[in-house]
Amino acid sequence: MTYVVTFDLWDTIIHDNSDEAKRTKQGLRNKREERRYLLWYALNRREEISRDTVWLACDNADSAFNQAWRQQSVTWTVWHR
Repeated sequence: MTYVVTFDLWDTIIHDNSDEAKRTKQGLRNKREERRYLLWYALNRREEISRDTVWLACDNADSAFNQAWRQQSVTWTVWHR
């Protein structure tokens, strides 16, 4: 038997923000903020790094990726991103 797993990192298969209102009511971060927080948390456990530095790096990566994707029709691999 063969199984296939896919990760919809760019919401191209399912654009699911259906639980964002519920998350807000519960006082949780939105999904974008939570991903960034988890990245900062993991990095900061290894070596102290500011939250702003991680957010700036994420902003730059997102901007470069979106430009390549929208203007050049190039989809970066997860490793490259």
